[in-house]
Amino acid sequence: MKKSRFLSFVFGMMPGAGQMYLGYLKRGVSLMGLFGLITAVSSMFYLGVLTFLLPVIWFYAFFDTLNLYNMSYDRYNIPDDYLFHLDSFLPLRNMFINGKQYKFGGICCILLGLYMIYNTLLSSFVYEFAPMVHYAVRRLPSVAVAVALIWFGYRLVTGKGLYKNLFLDDNLKEYNNDEQ
Repeated sequence: MKKSRFLSFVFGMMPGAGQMYLGYLKRGVSLMGLFGLITAVSSMFYLGVLTFLLPVIWFYAFFDTLNLYNMSYDRYNIPDDYLFHLDSFLPLRNMFINGKQYKFGGICCILLGLYMIYNTLLSSFVYEFAPMVHYAVRRLPSVAVAVALIWFGYRLVTGKGLYKNLFLDDNLKEYNNDEQ
């Protein structure tokens, strides 16, 4: 059944909504979730540099909606699928299975909860008496993200166990040119 051209255009203005209107729910959820996630992360952690991705996602979603509308249902059998498959990140899952990572994740959750309590209840009180402490605490999430990015980048550059433990199968042999 052919959908309305006007409604496809209107829903195409909202990332993911046009895909959902045309029946591609997984694709729409992927785009809508990505758009919302980038918006939330950039505002929560003061990472305004991420907002340059929002117009890219918006234009992709808009033109993808128009493209899907104009495709013939008979000629093109496009399956509905997520844009991002978490299966490709399964090696990263192994980082969080050990007990140490559970403790680290728990500590992160506790610290995030404490920060949220501070931000909603104590922020104005601390600002009145110690503005520098208030400013430092408000910037903690940005500093934590920056430190995590630096650590991850360092691990990628030096290859300290990151490549071997995460991305290579244990059954694979290293290529040795002398064996020929």
